[in-house]
Amino acid sequence: MGAVLWSVLRDIRPRHGTIVAYLALTAALSGVAYAAGTVGSKDIVDNSIQSVDLKDGAAVRGVDVVNDSLTGADISERSLQGVSHRLFFTRSAGAPRQVLTTLGGYRIAAQCQDGGDIENGIVLAVNGPSGTFDYWQTSVSFQSAPGTETGQEMKTGGLSFGANTWTQIGGEYSPGHWIAFGDHQHYGRAAGTIFVRSGSNTIQIDFQAAAFGPSGGNNCWLQGSATKLA
Repeated sequence: MGAVLWSVLRDIRPRHGTIVAYLALTAALSGVAYAAGTVGSKDIVDNSIQSVDLKDGAAVRGVDVVNDSLTGADISERSLQGVSHRLFFTRSAGAPRQVLTTLGGYRIAAQCQDGGDIENGIVLAVNGPSGTFDYWQTSVSFQSAPGTETGQEMKTGGLSFGANTWTQIGGEYSPGHWIAFGDHQHYGRAAGTIFVRSGSNTIQIDFQAAAFGPSGGNNCWLQGSATKLA
């Protein structure tokens, strides 16, 4: 009986090959666990991590970003308040519209329009979501001979415009809502503020502008700022 039992125990004893296989499996599993807890920067191939590898809403936080390191297309400006862009424009009459900046979902542009042989004017325009604009401005027209001038103050409210089409904003002069104009005898200057609103989105445009007729070179200039208030 004892001889038979010993024979059975000998047959179920792990063989050398089985032991080696168990040891290899244990080492492999231990290596995975070790690697998972100790992966560092040097273990990651440069430019290999993709968006799908990061957990949505939890992978990157504000503390993970270097202060003042995000710019341009990385930021949704519609989500910011107090953002201000400088505006500067100088063009000859008849030149194409020039986009000065994009802010709050709006492209803001200026143009020196040629109104014919004797006059031209400068306009501001926006293109973006539908909304309304209000403006206030003071305009002065000077004769080529010094010492003569006329002035006018203008304020309107709630003028509406459609979405995704260029709309000229501000301006009291025909034919194209000119904010300043010049003709064969006069040059004009203007200063004012325009509010562009769409829902809770408000853009404030502050400007100074001038337009010169044939006697002054047939050109226009504008400087100012556009600020996202809300």
